[in-house]
Amino acid sequence: MANQSYNPIKLGNKLKKAREYLNISGESAAESLDLSVEDVTEIEAGRYSLELEQLVELSRLYMRPVAYFFDVDPKPDNETDDDLRLLARKLDNLDPDDLNELLEFAEFLKLRNRQKNEK
Repeated sequence: MANQSYNPIKLGNKLKKAREYLNISGESAAESLDLSVEDVTEIEAGRYSLELEQLVELSRLYMRPVAYFFDVDPKPDNETDDDLRLLARKLDNLDPDDLNELLEFAEFLKLRNRQKNEK
């Protein structure tokens, strides 16, 4: 981890991004934690002290490991250079928004697969 300090605003931003990526409403997230929608908003703004159990529940709901929310970079996979070059050629003409969405989806798939393997 590059920065060992806890940053509630950064954590909240990542939680919000993960929730929105899966099209989970604030109401659904609040229900899963037995909190109000306002509390979820405060969590995502970094102004609410999140309990570990709540973070674990959100990581399950958002299908991401807890480490995802703390910028712990996973070790790179052993992909071949040929696969990476092929992927780079296919991505060459994507506009920046599409590329960002694709990168988020790739991260989601990777983390989902990791969670499946942990079960």
